[in-house]
Amino acid sequence: MFRGMAPLDDDDDEVGAAPSMMLASFRLPVTLVQQIDEIAERDRKRRADIIREALAGYVAERTGPVTRDEARHALEILRRAIEST
Repeated sequence: MFRGMAPLDDDDDEVGAAPSMMLASFRLPVTLVQQIDEIAERDRKRRADIIREALAGYVAERTGPVTRDEARHALEILRRAIEST
C-alpha cells in the first residue's frame, strides 16, 4: 500500500524537527468518521490527530513488551497444556 509513496518532509536531521510524515489514503465507514469528528470537536483536536493517536496506541499495544502478569498467564496456560498431554 505504501510502495511508491514519499515522505512529506525529509528534514529529520534537524534538532527538534518534527518526524517525517507520509500521506496514507484509506476508506473508513461514515459512522466511524462521524464519531471521530465528534471526539475531535470535543477534544479540540484535528481528525488526523485523533486517528494518528489511535493508530499509534494500537501499534504500541501490538508491538510492546508483555507485562509480568501477561507472561505469568501465558506460562500458566502452557503448563496446563503440557500437563494435559
